[in-house]
Amino acid sequence: MHQFVYPLKRLTELAARDRRALAAAACYLLRASMIYRRQPAAALITRLQRSSGDRRPDERPMPVDADRMLWALDAAGRWLPWRTDCLVQALAADLWLDRLHVASTFHLAVDAGAPADGDPAAAHAWLEVDGQPVSGGRRDPAMTRFAEV
Repeated sequence: MHQFVYPLKRLTELAARDRRALAAAACYLLRASMIYRRQPAAALITRLQRSSGDRRPDERPMPVDADRMLWALDAAGRWLPWRTDCLVQALAADLWLDRLHVASTFHLAVDAGAPADGDPAAAHAWLEVDGQPVSGGRRDPAMTRFAEV
């Protein structure tokens, strides 16, 4: 029981806009997870590459707090009982940004020195808005050896 009391207490101590960001992040992570389960990774990557730059010019973008979005996706992802790794977070951020009519840039990097055994830690995906990351989860210092593809 105590394992749930402390997080709930911390949640009530958050500012209202942080609670709203966490709720939105959880919803977008759920949608992204459902999409992830139905499509192969290659199709998701193609979708992210295409959708990040195709916002209609007549859509007025809304302001985005990149730090809050990054925090909310990471924080919500740690508590959800389904897969919320970097690709799912990038897809969730894309869905969220699409709702706000904000263009983004999708990035995919691989560890050139990693063995080709399908290790999920050998790749990383993230989204940026105006050069600021809005998804990607916790960064590992070893990420500096990754090369963008």
